[in-house]
Amino acid sequence: MEVELEEVEVEEVEVQLDAQVQSRKTEELVNQQTHDQREHRERLLRLSQELREKEEGWLSCQCRCNSLQSQLLACQQREDEATRKYSVAEQEVEALRRKLEHAQQKSKDLRRDSERMMESHRKALTKMEDDYRQELPFKVHSGSYRLG
Repeated sequence: MEVELEEVEVEEVEVQLDAQVQSRKTEELVNQQTHDQREHRERLLRLSQELREKEEGWLSCQCRCNSLQSQLLACQQREDEATRKYSVAEQEVEALRRKLEHAQQKSKDLRRDSERMMESHRKALTKMEDDYRQELPFKVHSGSYRLG
C-alpha cells in the first residue's frame, strides 16, 4: 500500500506538474491572444483613421473638382458670350464699312457733280461776260446805256 500511496503521490505530483504546465500554456495562450487582440484593435483603429483621412481627402478633391468644373463652365460661358459679342461687332463693322463706302461714293459723286456745275456756271458766266462786253459798245454807241 505504501508503494501504491507513493505511486499515487508521484502521480499526483505529475498531475499537478502537468496542470501547472497546462496552466502556464493556457496563461501564455491567453496572454498571446490578449496581445494579438490589442494589436488587432490598434491596427483596426489605425486603418480606420487612415480610411477617414482618405475619405476626407477624397471629399476635398471632389469639392475642388466641382469648383473647377464650375469655373470651367463659367469660363466657357464667358467665352461663348465674347464670341457672340465679337460676331455682332464684326457684323456691325462690316455694315459700317459698307455705309462708309456708300457715303464716300456719294461724296465723290456730289463733288464731281459740284465741279461740273461750277465749271458749267463758270462757262456760263464767262459767256455772259463776253456777250455783255460785245453788246456794251453797241449800247453805249446807240445811247441806250446811260451812265449815272
